[in-house]
Amino acid sequence: MTPQPIAFRMPELRRLDEGGLTFFRRMADGVLARAQVGDLCWVREPYFLAPRFDAYRPTDALNRGASPAFLSEVSYAPRGDRLGKLRAARLLCRPWHRRHLRILRIDRQLVQDVSSGDIAAAGYRDRYDFAKSWDEGIQMRGRSAHWS
Repeated sequence: MTPQPIAFRMPELRRLDEGGLTFFRRMADGVLARAQVGDLCWVREPYFLAPRFDAYRPTDALNRGASPAFLSEVSYAPRGDRLGKLRAARLLCRPWHRRHLRILRIDRQLVQDVSSGDIAAAGYRDRYDFAKSWDEGIQMRGRSAHWS
């Protein structure tokens, strides 16, 4: 199977950078509905482009020679005028990605059954923080489903 994109947001991405993220949870629909053990995913992550590219769609900016600065590289430090607006991970163009993940195991689970330990291991403060992030991810995809 061709490598599929998978988007990460903070704090999961921070845990991935630290080497502590060993699993992640996503809805089993779209490209991930066909995912199988052994498949490779290319990682999408939040990023910035130079301010002169703020008015361009990511593919147009790519064609004009833009290159990203990743949120995990610049953290939340003051960025001054060198970086434009923060862009969502799902908008990262494939040529800009910098890492892959291989699927080693697939389990099905109700998201409400996620343990507090797993929530902490994924980098979230608490169940409320995890549920809020889950809902934001679903809504970005145009879905009306919610944690509840």
